[in-house]
Amino acid sequence: MPVFAELEITIGRRIDEKTGYPVVLRLYAIKSDQDQRFPESGAAVVNISLAELQNLRGEYAKYDAKLSETFFADRVIQSAFDTARATVNAAGAMLRVRLFLDAGAEELHAVRWECLRDPAGKALFNNDTILFSRYLASSEVRPVSGKTDPKALIAIANPPLKGSIDPEDHSKELPPVDVDNEHLRAESGLHAAGFADVVTLAAPPFGKVPATCANILDELAKGYDVLYLVCHGGLVPQDGKLTPMLWLEDGDEPIQASRLVEGIRALQKQPRLVVLASCQSAGAEGKSSSGTLGALGPLLAAAGVPAVIAMQGNVRMATVKKFFPEFFKQLAKDGQIDRAMGAARLRITGDPDAPDCDDYWMPTLFMRLRSGRIWYQPGIGSPDGSASTDLDKWKIIRSALESPDCECTPIIGPGALEGLIGSWRDLARRLSEAYGFPMPSYAHEDLPAVSQYISVNQDRAVFAKTDLAKRIAAALVQRFPSPAMAALDPKDLAAVPRIFSEAARQLRKQNPLDPHRLLASRPFALYISANADDSMEDALREAGRTPFSDFSRWNSDPDFDLLNFRKYPALPDGYRPTVDQPLVYHLFGKLQLPQGSAEADANHVTVSREVAGCGSCVVTEDDYFNYLLSIGSKADTKELTPLPVRRALAAHALLFFGFRLDDWSFRVLLRSIFNKEGNLARSVGSNSYPCIGAQVQPDEERIEQPVRAARYYEQYFQGSKIDTFWGSVEEFARAMDKAIPAVDKYAQAIEKSLA
Repeated sequence: MPVFAELEITIGRRIDEKTGYPVVLRLYAIKSDQDQRFPESGAAVVNISLAELQNLRGEYAKYDAKLSETFFADRVIQSAFDTARATVNAAGAMLRVRLFLDAGAEELHAVRWECLRDPAGKALFNNDTILFSRYLASSEVRPVSGKTDPKALIAIANPPLKGSIDPEDHSKELPPVDVDNEHLRAESGLHAAGFADVVTLAAPPFGKVPATCANILDELAKGYDVLYLVCHGGLVPQDGKLTPMLWLEDGDEPIQASRLVEGIRALQKQPRLVVLASCQSAGAEGKSSSGTLGALGPLLAAAGVPAVIAMQGNVRMATVKKFFPEFFKQLAKDGQIDRAMGAARLRITGDPDAPDCDDYWMPTLFMRLRSGRIWYQPGIGSPDGSASTDLDKWKIIRSALESPDCECTPIIGPGALEGLIGSWRDLARRLSEAYGFPMPSYAHEDLPAVSQYISVNQDRAVFAKTDLAKRIAAALVQRFPSPAMAALDPKDLAAVPRIFSEAARQLRKQNPLDPHRLLASRPFALYISANADDSMEDALREAGRTPFSDFSRWNSDPDFDLLNFRKYPALPDGYRPTVDQPLVYHLFGKLQLPQGSAEADANHVTVSREVAGCGSCVVTEDDYFNYLLSIGSKADTKELTPLPVRRALAAHALLFFGFRLDDWSFRVLLRSIFNKEGNLARSVGSNSYPCIGAQVQPDEERIEQPVRAARYYEQYFQGSKIDTFWGSVEEFARAMDKAIPAVDKYAQAIEKSLA
């Protein structure tokens, strides 16, 4: 896989009309966690005259020369580029260049940065070794996922045309779109990039469904990786400003591009790449900066689409015809979108038969991916996203599962519930808004931190947990309507576990690869859950098995009375987990506590059973700290963990199913596993079983240097024999389903039960 150094260029707003734009460059050398700043303090200055560049916009060679001369006039900037190129040349590596334009410097989006040349006059970014993108941050953050059976949607609009792109020049009539050739070009390019599933929206006779805005959004809702949109577009004056418009099949008048943008923003699964083969989709030549920034490409990137390719003006069809086939061909190699852009530019500028492609700079990449990769190969392996499933690891896991003592144990994490309740981070953000969480914005997605604030703010520690349980239950009632659900009140804490169970049952019925359904059909004797719901027990019963259930008694607060084994009994004496009678152990508490045969001492005032269940759950920051203190101390609670659970954590092969690397639950779980003493300390010798973690690849938006962060985690886990699975919970489920076959009688029982 290629190795990269990274050069970030940040251009800020200028103080007044007489001063230039401040520039700071940061170079991240290869395999280095330290950045080199240019200049070391303060900022360099670029004195760009937008008016002068505007006058040269029709003379491409002069424009390129003037822009390059102006940009590299400051020796600090030239030194940064020289140092970066020397670094990558010495290592035989590549250089990734990202351009940030700060708030107040948006007018610089009108500059053709893709045309920059070095002092020798050689184009910097027309190659696949120095990669360039315009970086745009987004508040709509969604992780990039693996490349598995990618789908693409082609939408081609050719409505009855009236008027022109430029209302001030009515001589520029809109030409008809060549639907047949555009479709052929897009489809062949996508197939070359590995897209077997390609759907086209176009008006008859070229397609069955016309490319209206509503039809495009309805089709995208089915889940697509790429949207390839071919239509006329432009910046049209409306209400005193330039507004991006699209000529779709909604009639003979254009629609505001914001309609499409807001529809894509609302999608549960957004496309990873949107290709806008429409004129002026990145901003019109000669138009104001406000029009450029308001154009469709940056709007889509700001709405959360990881990568958008748009046009900086009225691109020639000859350029599009040559650019995109090469782009998709290169994209198929590694998913590196900025590398594919550079290679496509090189292809058309180096083609002697393409003298009419001097507008090579028109296709513009807006990206919010620091790694440049819009997908990766999921599997056990490298942190650079190029992982491939390691069959030998799966064979070891399978052999441990099939051993006489069933020496393989799944540990079910919060991610296994995200198909049911949605993102935990989104939930934390909504809670932070509801309770006016005053901490920095990055903490608003940290559920332990937000719930800790709520518990302090409400002056009652358990309130944050009961409130969270009721909020989730209310959302489930709305999402999974049924006669059984209609009889349950989410405001009643006693009904919450049943609401969870009914919603999870519906989800298992819909999804054969639901984590709990998948795990219930495999012959594990012990299941450890970091979640408080009964989904695992319910799925096991659907498989015709008889599960036993227990939970951690870490919370010794007498108000909850969790150490009262008459009220909340432990496992029966002599019980030993088997495949037909497995144990589900809730590591961080359980909402529905076991029913005892006798109540606690009547003179001892305790909370209700439902509130006690919430009290058993580890949610707030204090809960995690107290949990670690409890299980790591000499207190009685340490020995209350059942012996089979302690043995499994110390010696079994472990499948971490639904944990993120930086989650509190995962870090506390690891600390509890590797904090064992004596003969229950986890062995990491050559004969010990491995562990596999189902983790989402480090998030591009939340982690400044994702590849370096991934490498850190790999090094961190080396001593513990934890092999990271780079991929989502869904991708891990697919890999496990393929590697470890289900037991037929369990799978058939589940099918019959859910029918």
